[in-house]
Amino acid sequence: MRYYSDLEMLDEINILFKYLYMDEKNYIEFRNAIDIPFKLTMKEEFVLQRERLDKEDSKAISADYDLYDYAEVVNQLKEQSSSFPQAFKSKWEEIRAIVASTEVLHDINKRKRD
Repeated sequence: MRYYSDLEMLDEINILFKYLYMDEKNYIEFRNAIDIPFKLTMKEEFVLQRERLDKEDSKAISADYDLYDYAEVVNQLKEQSSSFPQAFKSKWEEIRAIVASTEVLHDINKRKRD
């Protein structure tokens, strides 16, 4: 059976992926199931990469997770502090605002061109 909550989860994962794609400097930090810290990025070719943060010589490798793993990353972002704590209650709220404002600006610019 399929659930509406899974559709909401897909919407959140979509926001995460858009954020990572929008700028090569965008990244998020998370911990996997055994508490190893990672950095997640996305290359221009839509390739998700993870890099261990607890090892200095760690190299970025393909982040081959399933959607539930990315949903857990989003849940962790909801608990992380924002880079702008006076404006956002969590890193996730910050990411959502960045993606939403970028999409609005893109739509405005697109209408100007049309």
